[in-house]
Amino acid sequence: MSKYEEERLKRIAENKARLEALGLPCLVYPFKSLTQNIKKKKGKERGEEDDEEYRPEEFKEYQSSSEQDESYNKKKITRPLKLNSKRVNASKSINVGQLEASTVEHVVKKRRGHTINSKFPKKREKLMVLGKCFDIQFPPPYFKLCGKHAKYFKAEATVCLRQKAPLQVMTWKDICDDDLSAMWKHMKDAFGLVEENKEYAMKQLQKQFRNKHHHLYQAYLQKKGRPHDVPPEDWNWLIHNKWNDSKFKERSLKNKASRSKQEIKKKN
Repeated sequence: MSKYEEERLKRIAENKARLEALGLPCLVYPFKSLTQNIKKKKGKERGEEDDEEYRPEEFKEYQSSSEQDESYNKKKITRPLKLNSKRVNASKSINVGQLEASTVEHVVKKRRGHTINSKFPKKREKLMVLGKCFDIQFPPPYFKLCGKHAKYFKAEATVCLRQKAPLQVMTWKDICDDDLSAMWKHMKDAFGLVEENKEYAMKQLQKQFRNKHHHLYQAYLQKKGRPHDVPPEDWNWLIHNKWNDSKFKERSLKNKASRSKQEIKKKN
C-alpha cells in the first residue's frame, strides 16, 4: 500500500471519529441510501426505454403501409394520362409497360391566335366621350410612327393587311391601286388621319407587309406548316411562284450575306 492510500485511510478514520463525536452519522447515511436508490431507478428506466424502442408489431405495420403505398402508386400510373403533362414526363423513368395506347389522350398545344386588336374599339369610344382623338404622329426628319397610341396603329395595321392586302404578289409594288386605296381608307377612318400623313402611314403598312411575308417564309423553311389565317390557295401560290423562284432565292442570299456583315443589327 502506497503512502497516499495510507494517509487517505487515516483521514477517513479521523473524519468518522469527528462525525461520531458530533452525532452526525445517523443523518448522513439515510441521504446516501436515497441517492443510491435514485441511481438504481434511473438505470432501470433507461433499460426499459431501450427495450421499448424495438417493437416487431410496429415494424410489420410500417412494412404493410409501404406495400400499400407501392400498390397505390401502381394504380395511379395505370390511369389515363395526357401527353406533355408532368406526370407523363416523370413516369418515363418508371416502367409503364402496363399502360394501354388507347387510354392516352392526344392533346394539341394551344397557340397564340392572330391579332384582332380587340381593345381598339373600346379605346376609340373612350376618347370620343372625352372629346379627344388618337395621338398618332409622324414627326420629321424621319417621319417614323410614334405617339401615345402608336401600338393601336400597328395592331390595326396588322388587321388591315390581313383583310385587304393580297398575298399572291411578289412585292409591295405589285399591289394594285384599288387595294392600296382601300387600306388607306381603313386606317384613315379608324384614326382620323389627314391626307398629309398618307405617305408615311402607307410606309408603315409596307414595312409590316414585308415583315408578314418574312415570317411566312421562315415558317415555310422551318416546316411549321400553313398558318391557320392563310388560305390554302395563297400558301400554295407563295411556295410555287415566289419562294421557289430563282430570282427570289438569289436576292434572299444576298440580303442574308449583307446582314451578316452589319456591326449594328437593325431592330424591327
